[in-house]
Amino acid sequence: MSIQRAISRSRSAHTLANGLVLTGADVLAGAPATGTAARAPDDDAGPEVQAGDILIPVIGRKINARVATPEQVGAELGTGVQLLRVDPTRFDPWFVAGVISRTDNLRVAGRASSTGSGALRIDIKRLAIPVLPLDQQQAYGRAFCQLVEFRIGLDRAAANGAALAREIGDSLTAGALGPPS
Repeated sequence: MSIQRAISRSRSAHTLANGLVLTGADVLAGAPATGTAARAPDDDAGPEVQAGDILIPVIGRKINARVATPEQVGAELGTGVQLLRVDPTRFDPWFVAGVISRTDNLRVAGRASSTGSGALRIDIKRLAIPVLPLDQQQAYGRAFCQLVEFRIGLDRAAANGAALAREIGDSLTAGALGPPS
């Protein structure tokens, strides 16, 4: 098991390359990399996301560990994301992501951040992962994967519902719709 973080960028004024990097928002949405990072000629690229990697935003109100999606594989890790790489012959990535996302782990791994928003800085090195036989981990892992897919679907439905309510309100205000009778 290894933990990786994005490397610090030099503050050189001679930036030559921009690369797409994976942000915390990308991780939560299961989206491909949308962030950018300017790189000086002497800067190395950050860690690259591989299949089975577990991605955890550094700052949050809760721990949201997600297994990298196929669209995220190959992306460079952004500064707001931590990467946990497990040996798949010993650990199921979805199982590990599920157990470290437990609500009570926030009290163990969360420390006040300097954002002032009430968000916490997540230190994944402080978390414990139960060791179960791999076949049991895989069974739990499938359940955790389905739960993440369910949450993503709920988030999309909530966003679509909010957009619809906004459009109805705008149409009522503009006179394109009349009030219900």
